Amino acid sequence: MTLSENNLSQIQLIPKEGIAGIKLFQSAYSVISQLYKNGRLSQPVQFAYDPDNVNSNIIVIELPKLGIRLLCNATDQSIRAIEVINWEISSIVHNSTIINRHHAAPTFRQIYNHIIGPTYPGKIKQLRDQSIVFILSYPGMSFQFPCSDIIQSSPKGINSDPIDVVHMLSAKNGPKCSAMAVHPYNTWETCCENIFASNDFFITPRFVSPDSEFICVEIQRHTKSGNLTGLIFRFTQKEFTITLGESHVLDLLQVLGPPSSSSPPSPSPIRVRTFSSRDDPALFQKSFFFLNYPAYGVDILIGANQLVSKVLLHGNIPGSLNFMRNHRCRWTCRSYNVFSESDFGEFLEKMSLDPKFSGPILLNRSVLDSPDSNIEIIGEESSRDDFLSKYDSSQLYSYRNLIFEVISNTHIACLTVVSAT
Repeated sequence: MTLSENNLSQIQLIPKEGIAGIKLFQSAYSVISQLYKNGRLSQPVQFAYDPDNVNSNIIVIELPKLGIRLLCNATDQSIRAIEVINWEISSIVHNSTIINRHHAAPTFRQIYNHIIGPTYPGKIKQLRDQSIVFILSYPGMSFQFPCSDIIQSSPKGINSDPIDVVHMLSAKNGPKCSAMAVHPYNTWETCCENIFASNDFFITPRFVSPDSEFICVEIQRHTKSGNLTGLIFRFTQKEFTITLGESHVLDLLQVLGPPSSSSPPSPSPIRVRTFSSRDDPALFQKSFFFLNYPAYGVDILIGANQLVSKVLLHGNIPGSLNFMRNHRCRWTCRSYNVFSESDFGEFLEKMSLDPKFSGPILLNRSVLDSPDSNIEIIGEESSRDDFLSKYDSSQLYSYRNLIFEVISNTHIACLTVVSAT
């Protein structure tokens, strides 16, 4: 079953791969965008994240209409686990067998004795609310069962032998599954240990899917001018270089393909234009236009003589007004020892004494004629100011030909690299 199918009566579960057409290691942006595009999300998506650790913790995405929750690595924003939290919405099929018959949560007895079969002893775990659960894991998927009453009635309590707990949970009146997770590991414990791990793909990209849209950008000095105008775009299986003031728009289109056809307008006086393969080539004779690639987290300004003059690399930071409007683009600038996940406060402290460093300038999105001012407020009526107050304000800093958009005084929401000429 794919994301484009609207029949949600049955969804396929494939351990270590995904569920309902959502695959592990896909980017959160690509999944959310496709779900909205195909009409499978008709309400705002709910996000949970750690505001103090937006680049190193996890991002939780609730999809109530689908009855699932996505657990994403905060650094690369890839989906590392998919949880089923509502059994009533769809029938979940595994190996041609429906796990939740009549849209009811399965019991431990049904899972362990009939539907899937025995496995290694599970783990007893106490949650933050002091409730106790039993985690039953199979390769690529795990099931959670409440067992506070069973553990409390056991002489050994939380230290009970998991095998003894399995016997008690297997009773006819045993508890029902409270949640299920699909993940790429053999146990849920291993999943929790690795969900925070991110790939250092500035050197060698390593991703599960060969057609992954994840990219990273390395900003380098030009070999002749010495300016930071070279950007190496590294995909999973290829790389190419953009040089500000030298790379031509046609070379760009040949590598990246046509840009998005649904980008919003840009700040005046320069308007954002998007082009597709159906457009008249004469449009490219217009000076100063943006090519928008939200699937890569990149906007590219084409200037005089159809050459690249500016590149915007979006961080897709939770808490920013632009969150989930672009894929996260990770980048590194070795010359200044700063990268997309850097603590900007530390970089600011180091560079603030340099006379070429300037800022901050408050970016007031409520009055700026920008893409963010063309936002549709969904839900009950409220003022724009109330809506904007939910998001962190942005501040702009510049250093040489780099412009940093920063939120919460520490997170880099966007890096703009401009031509030094």
